[in-house]
Amino acid sequence: MAKKISAKALFDLSVRHEHHKSDKSLSKEAILALDYGEKFCGFAIAPDGQTVLPAAVVRRAELESALESLVTTYAVKRLVIGLPLSSDGSENHICSQIQTLAQRLRKVFVNIKIELVNERFSSQTVLSPDNDRIDDLAAMQILEYYIAGAKS
Repeated sequence: MAKKISAKALFDLSVRHEHHKSDKSLSKEAILALDYGEKFCGFAIAPDGQTVLPAAVVRRAELESALESLVTTYAVKRLVIGLPLSSDGSENHICSQIQTLAQRLRKVFVNIKIELVNERFSSQTVLSPDNDRIDDLAAMQILEYYIAGAKS
């Protein structure tokens, strides 16, 4: 059964989204996006804060070591994690795992701003018969949406 997200949680998500809109440093810092899946996780990177590139697809068990490597390699200053809310704002079974992950990562990567953004339908928009691993493409969708929101 889908869990409804509280009004406060929705407000917090929108406040985080609104806050980065006015952040002038966004255009110069490396931003990493994570599409968290049940088996695989996809990463996308905007090394200059603008140009979005696929970065990696890893098994979920390898998530934290891959994240550490990408953060170091690209000198990441911001991590955007997709939160797959339903169209009615309710959470699915993976949302609580993602929120727990974000809390844990905030303690590990204290110099990186970690944000959750609604990523509803990011995986569905990149599905095609040719794509076995769409996780990095979904992460690209998340990051492109995030950057577009920052520019508007």
